[in-house]
Amino acid sequence: MVESFKIRSESLKRYVKISIDLPKEYNYNNLSYPVIFVFDGQLFYNFLTEKTRVIEMDKIVHQCEKQFICVTIQSPTIPEWRMSELNPYYNGDNKDVDTVLSLLFFEYVNNEILGYIKKRYRTDDNYYLLGYKEGAIAAMYMLYNYDSFKGAGLFSIALNNVSNRFKEDLLYSYTSIKDLYLIYGGLNTDTKDDDLFYKLCTQFDSLKPNKLKYDFYVNEDNSYDILKNHLLDYFNFILP
Repeated sequence: MVESFKIRSESLKRYVKISIDLPKEYNYNNLSYPVIFVFDGQLFYNFLTEKTRVIEMDKIVHQCEKQFICVTIQSPTIPEWRMSELNPYYNGDNKDVDTVLSLLFFEYVNNEILGYIKKRYRTDDNYYLLGYKEGAIAAMYMLYNYDSFKGAGLFSIALNNVSNRFKEDLLYSYTSIKDLYLIYGGLNTDTKDDDLFYKLCTQFDSLKPNKLKYDFYVNEDNSYDILKNHLLDYFNFILP
């Protein structure tokens, strides 16, 4: 059962489109469920934006061995706005990207959206994140800067055009023990990005988390297919 709606965000100056996929048995029991918050929701559900959906998320969710509530948060359609909200480490040439918006967006997700989910649905306080490319950066940042979240799935994390602050945070700020799942493709990638992914995995491995899985797939690229191929594995891995 999927519910889709828009919420006006005054801080972001836009309507935020959200889809919530509930377990099939949700209305027939009193159980509480873990929640996974997914960035770039337009890639997964087409109830509000028919043209952009590329993954049949509802089918994948209900194939999972474990039941959970899936909350997808759609990004702005303008690329510069999306980058502004998802990547606090942006270091590219586009002057229209304003990384201050990312901090506003993270606060909105943690306070408003998470607050709404807690009040409206039966949750068990196990909250996780999922992101693809810039969405993976957002998931990683929120995981280590907000106590609300226990783990995250980072798919094809966008390692190009990140500032030196990314590397500094990786070494000195991302020290909490969190559950992590990292997937990266080896086709058509820059060597320096591959090296940074290796450093990312090495740093997280040194923290000795309860759950950690990372894979570098030499023969896969970082297209939407990497999401399709490994999404179900992430759900089964990260959920309690």
